[in-house]
Amino acid sequence: MSRVQYPQLWITYGPQTRDDRMIDALIGSGATGTRFTFSYGTPELQAERADQVRRSADRLGKDVLLVADLQGEKCRLAKIDGVDEIRIKHGERVFFTAGSGPTGVQGKKFEVQNATFLNRVKVGDTIIEGDGGMMLEVIETNQASITCRPLWDGVLHPGRGLVIRSSVFTPAPLTAKDREDLREIARCDKFDAVAISFVRNAADIQEVRDVLSMSKKELSVIAKIETPSGLSQIHAIAEAADIIMAARGDLALFLPWVELYDAVGTISDAAEAHRCPWILATQIVEGLERFAFPTRAEICDLAHWITRGALGAMLSFETAFGTHPDEAVECVRAVLERYGRKER
Repeated sequence: MSRVQYPQLWITYGPQTRDDRMIDALIGSGATGTRFTFSYGTPELQAERADQVRRSADRLGKDVLLVADLQGEKCRLAKIDGVDEIRIKHGERVFFTAGSGPTGVQGKKFEVQNATFLNRVKVGDTIIEGDGGMMLEVIETNQASITCRPLWDGVLHPGRGLVIRSSVFTPAPLTAKDREDLREIARCDKFDAVAISFVRNAADIQEVRDVLSMSKKELSVIAKIETPSGLSQIHAIAEAADIIMAARGDLALFLPWVELYDAVGTISDAAEAHRCPWILATQIVEGLERFAFPTRAEICDLAHWITRGALGAMLSFETAFGTHPDEAVECVRAVLERYGRKER
């Protein structure tokens, strides 16, 4: 991290950033890092994209941190041919069953792509689709399926991820896929850092370092704090990690929403106590999808955490899928320049 200046402004690579001209515009506007999510695409494809961003940085004479973001344990609804969404009504019964690949809808029965998901859900748990667009209460479980009751009218989207809000379940940071991806990341020598999803404790970070060490590779390790388990071990994690990410997207789903501010404050305090840099993520300036500039709440939110010591901010939807990725970078840069400290 020593070769990259503060504060940091990271973007997420996605459909809106695949064009060389857009990447040039984002880096030229102040982006200092790019996140590549290994939830989609192959390691080889992500390595090609890393090369693309590196070439752009070289053209512009900029230094950009390239971050490989490991998926962690995910459960997704199986895709359904020709179906983008299914309307669900409050009071209906919705069933999730084990399966993989494209499927059809029979009643309100949906297949999930991670069969172990079904064995770890308990009656009374809440299942959340996507970023909270649909919430369902688990009312019955068996070895073949789980039965849920929607908490309101809404839609389910085949292919989207599911989150379990549970007192006993925490997704694993490293799956077999993640370990293989990590070995490929080390072999390709394209990335500067690796981000771990759903970090629970310092041992998760050490496991990543061990896998990298076996490949004779050293990378900065970013611990994404997304669950109550990670929060409960935040001091040990801050001691072990190179950087902490306050990943507010999943954190807001795994916790009661009213606790989110305290959770980010806990991350900030622990990072300061252990002199570990931390970065703010999720919904930084999504208001640009509706307005000419960020909402007043977004401006104050980012400025507040920057003045409380955040290393910088990471844009996710805004640059991966948003309609104004270049404006998002320019707006965040303006806030960081106004309120950020240049040296840490």
